[in-house]
Amino acid sequence: MRQQIEEAKRELRRSLAGQTDWFLPEGSRHFDPVSVVGTLAVVLITAFLRGFIDEATKSAENAGRETFRDLKQACATAIGNKPGDDEAQLAEAERAARHARELAQTMSPAQRTALIEQSEVALRRALDEIVPAPRAAVIVTEVRTTVVTRVLALDDARRDCA
Repeated sequence: MRQQIEEAKRELRRSLAGQTDWFLPEGSRHFDPVSVVGTLAVVLITAFLRGFIDEATKSAENAGRETFRDLKQACATAIGNKPGDDEAQLAEAERAARHARELAQTMSPAQRTALIEQSEVALRRALDEIVPAPRAAVIVTEVRTTVVTRVLALDDARRDCA
């Protein structure tokens, strides 16, 4: 599972390059851009996976709210980490990926697609508060496609991401 998370991280790193300013806390000046982009990728992957898990295990009305409520703070905290400090985040992403994949395997393709879409909408709402809406839409689409194809590896859902 770690390999899939690392592949997803590399893929998202390319699309997030040059977008880190939106995620930086006020007054941030000194940071390692390579580490920051990789860290943001892992934070977004984990948030999407948690949203999927929340949607699958909670009532639809409350699902995802807690997961995405503190996304801005999670990004700011992650950015403050030193290079090499992302091991805990990678481990958390790996746990979330395993849990999400287990849940996905018990569902019909239609159920999985619906939960993926709900997680995408929730992440988009959260990112709209951090990043300008047009850019948030692009980032969320890239996160969804990367998570579905690289992490969850769901053949039936891949068609929906194309």
